[in-house]
Amino acid sequence: MLFVDGIIFTLQRAGGISAIFRSLLNYLDHQNVVTNHFLDGQSLQELDQCLDPAREEGAVKTTERTPRVLERYRSCQMDTPRAKSNSSSSSSSNLNNPSNDIYHSSYYRTPTDKSVTSVLTVYDFMYERYRKGPARWVHTLQKNAAIKRAQSIICISQTTLEDLVEFAGLRPDQTVSVVYPGVSESFKPILVGQDFSEPAARPFILFVGLRGGYKNFKLALQTLTELPEFEMRCVGGGSFSGSEFEGFPEHVVSRVKHMGFTTDEELNALYNKAVCLFYPSRYEGFGIPVLEAMKAGCPVVSINCKSIVEIGGAALQMVPLEDPTLLAKAVMRTLSSQRGDIVNMGRFNAINFSWDKSNFETLQVYKKLGLSQ
Repeated sequence: MLFVDGIIFTLQRAGGISAIFRSLLNYLDHQNVVTNHFLDGQSLQELDQCLDPAREEGAVKTTERTPRVLERYRSCQMDTPRAKSNSSSSSSSNLNNPSNDIYHSSYYRTPTDKSVTSVLTVYDFMYERYRKGPARWVHTLQKNAAIKRAQSIICISQTTLEDLVEFAGLRPDQTVSVVYPGVSESFKPILVGQDFSEPAARPFILFVGLRGGYKNFKLALQTLTELPEFEMRCVGGGSFSGSEFEGFPEHVVSRVKHMGFTTDEELNALYNKAVCLFYPSRYEGFGIPVLEAMKAGCPVVSINCKSIVEIGGAALQMVPLEDPTLLAKAVMRTLSSQRGDIVNMGRFNAINFSWDKSNFETLQVYKKLGLSQ
């Protein structure tokens, strides 16, 4: 049997990791793969039908459980007779798995049943590269324990795989796969004639996601100073704080708008109306907004971030330096006669990333480990 630890749904209201596991569980349900999905705590997200603990039919069964103290940092309870009998045995990553039971954690947890084969998805090494102090220590300790316990590791990009080798290493008996996430079908060009809202008073660039540190929001603001006729609209990342705008004049600050919570449909409308997605992050494990924008027909302006170049390739308007003047020129290039070619290259590139492909490849990882449907 397949066991999926859905701890991520209790940790975030939205995000790329949730999107990966929400899509995966829906896929497993439609493929009739018998799956026991543990939900240790109350979900912070609206549950899909296949994740509803009250549902009586379907291949995916969600078990909602009362969380223990510090649940996210503890091993996932398997609640099987074998788990109880093995709870006091020594840990080993090479134990036989005669029942072909497989455990997959959504966020760096290990199973209490030490005989179960463990699969782990690794997303990035942001903490290792950019965080310091207790937050990094705790995160890295838990992540490294999960990596050590896993028989098979899934990385969401080649960049993440290279970081995995650098920061944690791999054993000869571990298998590793690169499985790219997909892009929701919600993102697409809007047909002419569909009225989503009145056009913006000014052209705008779009900034999606968190804004702190390596996300380079200050670089985005510096670039906006070079584009006096433009607004910047921000999606996600929480409300603005005063410190984010320190040192910037009012004529820049007044042109930055936060869009609050947006549905996929509303975000798609923004991609369709934006001059470009401005994505100056220095580091990502993957970068789902880049492909969402491309699929919607929105050009993407970025700096030379390794994983973004990996997934965006020649379809990006990539600037090799963190230079506001060069980035402003790249924004303006998306409004030139080249725009049609830029949009078409992005849409063609996004075709390579689908949830069906991502989920199929994940299922193949399970099958190679002995999962039988």
